[in-house]
Amino acid sequence: MSGYIGTQPVPQATQTRDAFTATNNQTSFPTSGYTPEFLDVFLNGVKLAASDYTATNGSDVVLAAGATTGDILEVVSYGTFEVLNPTFDGNVTFTGNASFGDNDKAIFGDGSDLEIYHDGTHSYVDDSSGTGRLILKTDYLEVQNAAGNEAILGGIQDGAVSLFYNGNTKLATTSTGIDVTGITTTDGLTSDSTVTVRGGNKLILNRADNATRGEINYVAGTGFVLNDLNGDGLSYNVNSTNKLRIDASGNVGIGTSNPASWAKLDILGSGGSQTGATQALQVKAPSATAGEGVGIRLNAASGSHEAVGIIGMVNNASGNAGSMTFHTYDGGATIPERMRIDNSGNLLVGTTSTSLATTSSETGAMITDGSFQAAANNPVAQFNRITSDGSIVNFRKNGTTVGSIQARSSFTTLQIGSTGTGITGTSSHKILPSVNNARSDNTNDLGDSSYRWKDAYLAGGLYLGGVGSANKLEDYEEGTFTPFIRINNGVEGITVSHASGAYVKVGSAVHIILRWRLSSKGSNVGNVRLDGLPFTVGDRIGTTGLEGGATIGFLSGMAGTWTNVVAYPSENETEIGFSIRTGTTGDYTAMTNSNIGNLFDGRIACTYFVD
Repeated sequence: MSGYIGTQPVPQATQTRDAFTATNNQTSFPTSGYTPEFLDVFLNGVKLAASDYTATNGSDVVLAAGATTGDILEVVSYGTFEVLNPTFDGNVTFTGNASFGDNDKAIFGDGSDLEIYHDGTHSYVDDSSGTGRLILKTDYLEVQNAAGNEAILGGIQDGAVSLFYNGNTKLATTSTGIDVTGITTTDGLTSDSTVTVRGGNKLILNRADNATRGEINYVAGTGFVLNDLNGDGLSYNVNSTNKLRIDASGNVGIGTSNPASWAKLDILGSGGSQTGATQALQVKAPSATAGEGVGIRLNAASGSHEAVGIIGMVNNASGNAGSMTFHTYDGGATIPERMRIDNSGNLLVGTTSTSLATTSSETGAMITDGSFQAAANNPVAQFNRITSDGSIVNFRKNGTTVGSIQARSSFTTLQIGSTGTGITGTSSHKILPSVNNARSDNTNDLGDSSYRWKDAYLAGGLYLGGVGSANKLEDYEEGTFTPFIRINNGVEGITVSHASGAYVKVGSAVHIILRWRLSSKGSNVGNVRLDGLPFTVGDRIGTTGLEGGATIGFLSGMAGTWTNVVAYPSENETEIGFSIRTGTTGDYTAMTNSNIGNLFDGRIACTYFVD
């Protein structure tokens, strides 16, 4: 079957029908020819869908599934035709393609309001001559690539309008705004609501040359991050005036756009007296609990070692006053306080007490209004003059020097004195007189008639009137002792009723007084001697064992006839010997037991010398 449309008998718009009786499982059927896409295929009177067969080579129709023996396959093909300048006043239905040549347009509207055409290079939907809007009505709009396998633009009713790049959504509208995936580059951004960058992405800021940039993002575990990729630093301005600056080295300036290169924080405050509110930095505690406050912690860490210091401010028990405290770490569980300045201006080191001068338990030091107090269980003060001789400590009254403590390394001494009299201590364990900070001989007195020293405690000697050994008084001692009578060097049977003695030893001279009284002289026979002297009699006379004499002040209880008795200290002994004369003439002989009675009684004073 065939026919034609037009003014000439040209075979256009023809219809050709081919019919086949299939064999078992037959898939390919040769036709008399067809134009691809301009055909219908029927199997046993049922029109097949385009997916049920393949018809692309213009001659064969190939079924997707083999036919059954006796099936009837019909192929109806249609010839194409052209219509020149047609005008349609009603509806036109196409069951095939409507083809337009280059620059041939599908024109809509009385005034060519809308034109659709291809100019040989580009395709156009042209509404430039139309009035009103160009409206596309659909629940789901999608613009795809030429292959039809990637979306370029899409829109869903009551849903997102999306822009795609390489098949991936990069910008999509949401119920609250837009969702951008990836980097956003813009010449300007104005928002009347919240701008959110999600998924760990960054807000990137480029310079005018687009060569370098900065980033703003939020990193989990780190927080808000400003990243200067070019190393120019960060500035915070108010009304175009810089208020905060972080330079490329990480140094922070507040109030200055040029922080010092050697300081991590440089604050430029306003000048003025520091008695008022003119400070550059304030660190404030949230409460006013007594004994608590706020501080600045300083760390000097190296490996496993950490040195910690704190400068703090703590409240007093009441009122608005407090103390500035200074702490250093000692390796313990806390960081103890080492020093403080209290609200009275007292500088306290190692203590919080202001009563160091009257304490017996507190230790530390305090400086207050020209006064210094210190207490310790070790040297309280140490002064060390380096290298040269001269004053270690100067003492002044109303600005005038009244005394000093000086060092003299030439003879290793320490001098204490005024412009007049002083003393000098030497390394050879001596204290020497000085005048005008110089050692002086035979010029200074120790006390005077109106101002005397009370006691002098000497372990050695005292030189009087000279510096030779003969001028040295080495000892002075007062004491008591108990004398006793010996007969023939024995005391058997001797009973003493009274015995006492006292002595004064000055240097090597011993002055004694004593008394004795017997109630029984015993039965010993021999010489009578008085023993028990406090010191051994020395050998000072030579050639004799009788070292001087003793004065007998009282003597009674004698026996027999006698005219005189003498007493004398005996060399190298602690005793006094007696000699008696029984007539008016003749020699003295040693006094024996026969010369005394049981009530032998006497008083003696004696001076002797020790070696």
